[in-house]
Amino acid sequence: MINIIWTLVLVLSPVELPCFQSASKESWETLKAFAWVAQISGPRCIWTNNFRSEVQWVRDRWRRNRDCPSIYDCAGLPNLQICLNNYREAKKTLSWMEKAKTERLHWQDQIDSMIPEIKTVIDIWREAANAQDENIFWCSRRESLDRLRFLLSEEGYNAFITGGY
Repeated sequence: MINIIWTLVLVLSPVELPCFQSASKESWETLKAFAWVAQISGPRCIWTNNFRSEVQWVRDRWRRNRDCPSIYDCAGLPNLQICLNNYREAKKTLSWMEKAKTERLHWQDQIDSMIPEIKTVIDIWREAANAQDENIFWCSRRESLDRLRFLLSEEGYNAFITGGY
């Protein structure tokens, strides 16, 4: 029981506490369970044998991801293929606009005003795709959701994850 409490103290403490490179099985299980419940590690996470290093990693990711949306928000996003297709189409549109800007000088002002919007659309679809990519750690996927929420605003984000895209 003391190993469980000590492991949680190592992760949750406001200051970094010293710990050993090796730890008991109970401490490892506690650390992994905390990382899973806090939506940091996910099913594809590969752990090293260095307990101190893993505690620091979990501690850092937990602090960075505290305010990020839940990994379960990914279920409301369009599937990965749709995100990637929309990302590619937005990139093509940007490329066309940049080319048209140099060829059609009379469109320059209109195109200049639309380029920032297209770049934002590209960022939105890139972050949505990253959040959907199951080969990425949960903490990184949650950071993508957080950037997506920033790009769309809270209201836009909530509409986006409930199918309002």
